Amino acid sequence: MGNKIYFEDCRRGETVVTPERTITNEDILVFANLTGDRSSVHLDEAFARTTPFGGRIAHGLLMLSIGSGLFLQAAPNSAFPESMIALYSMSKVRFLRATHIGDTVHVETEVIDLLELDAQRGLIVARHWIVNQDKEKVVAFRTKALVGRRPPSGENSGE
Repeated sequence: MGNKIYFEDCRRGETVVTPERTITNEDILVFANLTGDRSSVHLDEAFARTTPFGGRIAHGLLMLSIGSGLFLQAAPNSAFPESMIALYSMSKVRFLRATHIGDTVHVETEVIDLLELDAQRGLIVARHWIVNQDKEKVVAFRTKALVGRRPPSGENSGE
């Protein structure tokens, strides 16, 4: 394999843009059934039309989950390399706009910091925005990903 991305290959300021995905009625129904969140604003069109949203909207946590999935589909990349060990943390989550059925979203990511932990591991800090078809930011969040460091020369890297 030889081209595996490690902590040392990542740079502050690097950006990633993911593929797009359109939000469907089925996405909302499956999420509601999976989580038990059957709030009327997500499932009852008549009620949702009386809200400031003007109709049914996707769950915020559904959008965060879809954003995470889109980001994984774009991997490996500078913010989510093959040497990824685990998602260490997620913070500063903000739900900025409602997402409606039929909206198409993608994720824009920027690596904002690289933190060395020890000889084997580091943390990649990234800022993410879920963006809709109108270029409006829907959700903002930050992650820290625990990733592997490049093995010293001559050491078996398992490749």
